[in-house]
Parts: sequence; structure tokens; C-alpha cells
Amino acid sequence: MKAVILAGGEGKRLRPYTYVLPKPLLPLGEEPILDRILEKLRKQGITDIFLAVNYKEQLFKMIYGDGSEKGVNITYLKESKPLGTAGPLKNLEGKVTESFFVINGDVISDLDVRELEKFHERTNSDITVVTRKIKTPINFGVLDVKEDQIIKWTEKPIIESEIATGMYMINPFVLKYIPYDNFYDMNNLVGEVMKNKGKVFRFEYDGQWIFDVGSRKDYKEAQEFFGGSSEAKK
Repeated sequence: MKAVILAGGEGKRLRPYTYVLPKPLLPLGEEPILDRILEKLRKQGITDIFLAVNYKEQLFKMIYGDGSEKGVNITYLKESKPLGTAGPLKNLEGKVTESFFVINGDVISDLDVRELEKFHERTNSDITVVTRKIKTPINFGVLDVKEDQIIKWTEKPIIESEIATGMYMINPFVLKYIPYDNFYDMNNLVGEVMKNKGKVFRFEYDGQWIFDVGSRKDYKEAQEFFGGSSEAKK
């Protein structure tokens, strides 16, 4: 199995940190986020890695090279401009012949990718979206209103939702739907596949998941989880 790590974003919400390092190279504890992702993939026997890069791409190449020091084989997918979460995958056309795993470059989890692969094959899915259920508290009274009349008041409800985790298994057949060199997100690709009667399944996951270390607050919390330095938490 091959894997794609999406690492091309600028991480604007994490400035000024990302003026120096792209988000996947920011440290969590003693290791960069990307090191942790690569190690989790390697331990599952997934060593053929495509790394989609754009912002500060040379830093990735200087640090990781061909990936051999990390026990993996890295091929770089260069974006000429930001292409979203699905746009970079267009560069895989003709390079992959079997379903492949995709993970955002700011997601750390203990997902069993091999179990995901088995589910994907068993369901004959075109795209399998890894999901999880979350509960979101609303700290206000929520009203149901009909023609200005309040018909129900729910005080501080908890909203249950099922969300995408930033991890996917994708059949290379669907790459034809991605426009070349245009910004295109994963929700656009999923919508296009469904419009064309393709199969999109969910694979529910409830294990460790640290997602979207996208703001200074998120980064501080992730640092605390991994025992980062007090300096990095400021």
C-alpha cells in the first residue's frame, strides 16, 4: 500500500511559528508532527510515501531527503500553488494502480490502516472516509421558532455529529474527477464521485486522534499532550 501525506499548506493561523517552519515540521514534544506520522505508517509496513509539498518545500527535502533515514521511501509531489486537500492527488495519475491511503499533514492517530484497507476492499468503495463521532456543547438556550412563536426551548444542548478526520482510502479510478492544477478539496471530490454514482463509505474510528493543529491554542494543547517544552507552549 502507498500513502499520501498532504503537507503543502502555509499554516497561516499558526503564525509566527510557521514563518519559520511549515506546520508538519513543528515539534510536538521532541519530534516534528511529520516524524510522528511517518513512524506510525512505517510501523504498519507502509513505507512508500508520497509527500505533497508547496510552502517551504525545500525544508522537507533537506530534512527528509528520500526518506531512507526514517525507514521509508519518499516521493515528492510538488504543488505549483496551493491545491487544497484533493488537488495534489491529481499528480498521482499513472503512478498508482491500487487504492492508497491519504492523511492530512497535521493529523496524528493510532488508526489501523490495514483494517481500513480491508473495509475499503470489502465494500468495493471508491472513497472511504475515516470518521468519528463528537459531542459539541452549546452554552446557550437553543430555540425552535415558528412564525415568531417559540415552540421549544432547549437549555445548553449537546449536539452530536459525525465528522471527517482528515484520513481516507481512495481508489485511483476517481483521480480523473480532479481538475489539473486547480484548488480542489476532498469534499469536492466526494461530491463528484457521488454525483457519478460512485460508492463512498465511512469507516468509523474512535481511537487516538489529534487533528488540525491549526491555531496557537490547538498547538499548545497538542504540545501539552506530547510533553512539549514550556517555551513552545507560550
